Amino acid sequence: MKVAIVGRPNAGKSSLVNRLLGEERHLVSPIPGTTMDAVDSFLDFGGHRFRLIDTAGIRRKRSIGRQVERFAVVSALKAMDRADLVLLLVDAEAGLAEQDLKIASFADEKGKAVVVVVNKWDLARDRDLEAEKVAEGIRYQMAFLAHAPIRFVSAKTGKRVFDVLETVVALAEKHFRRVGTGEVNRALRDATEAHQPPVHRGRRTKILYGAQVKVAPATFVIAANDPEGFHFSYRRYLTNALREHFGFDGAPIRIFFRARKKKGHRKGRA
Repeated sequence: MKVAIVGRPNAGKSSLVNRLLGEERHLVSPIPGTTMDAVDSFLDFGGHRFRLIDTAGIRRKRSIGRQVERFAVVSALKAMDRADLVLLLVDAEAGLAEQDLKIASFADEKGKAVVVVVNKWDLARDRDLEAEKVAEGIRYQMAFLAHAPIRFVSAKTGKRVFDVLETVVALAEKHFRRVGTGEVNRALRDATEAHQPPVHRGRRTKILYGAQVKVAPATFVIAANDPEGFHFSYRRYLTNALREHFGFDGAPIRIFFRARKKKGHRKGRA
């Protein structure tokens, strides 16, 4: 299982890896951006083998003055390409910043399953921050990743760091889950009966059938009489309905609509 650990410089990525491995495998420093290369480490936990891909963090382009730091940006993005899942580390003291949102956006665009890991929670607790309120704020700012699980840890003390791996295992099972076509169509039928599709250009849109065509992320193709008639809000409703019906909570889902093929349509001969 390949897991990319990404985040802003000094969010504690290497400290988390060191704590999980039980050794000072990566150089740790209070200076942001100390760990400059993407480094792979291997860890066995709970009957699973993890490849942890640590990165130097993604910096604002305007703040990068040296070639080695520019390489760190490319390295972090490539790490996400190589990974099955992503741990997005957020500094509990600093809170969410624009860079965190950029990184989260990259992961979302790539269809990666993400666990948001709020690190340095031991320091945040000293400021009487409440986990529930912090999580609510993160979901509000990262609405496009509102489905992603959030975990609060301290890489320094080791508190709850292995809970993150348990979350990764559970999330990976959902990320690679495949659902039968019959089950998909029953779920779509239930969803449309509970909330009718919209009317577009004077006629009711209809879902004809659907199927899952891909995993990681779970991708569904739905044939409809008028694909353009399914506006964003109804597509979001169907996404949430499928997520709830099949227990895809925490995992990304993609839905694509297409027109029904006309009867008697054949490909032209060469």
